[in-house]
Amino acid sequence: MDFRYLPLLQSACEIIAENYDPQKKIQDFWEKYGANNSRLHVLNLFLFYKGETVLQEQLTIEEMKQFSQDLMTLLMAYYVAHREKINLDDIKIPVEETREENGEEGSFSDIPYTILGLHYLEQKLNR
Repeated sequence: MDFRYLPLLQSACEIIAENYDPQKKIQDFWEKYGANNSRLHVLNLFLFYKGETVLQEQLTIEEMKQFSQDLMTLLMAYYVAHREKINLDDIKIPVEETREENGEEGSFSDIPYTILGLHYLEQKLNR
């Protein structure tokens, strides 16, 4: 076993705990990162993976590691909620109204924001 992946696998072990609450895990993630920050973190992880040195935000290796672990926890919680048919209607996903600007007309981070339809999601969540 490659022990480098152990932190990511810990979230898989959590789901068998007696008091595991996927709704709480999901809500905790969204309260911590929100829609905009999580989108930006994923973009930065991708750019970092590709070897880019100029990221949309400066994250430390520890911050990227923590976000990766939290993201894995979120995915596992959504999986459990799906399997157990848990209603997630009460989950609140914070969406900030203003996005990052880099001083130019729009910003690079607006491109995936638009492509992924997050403007539509933001409008839907704010209703």
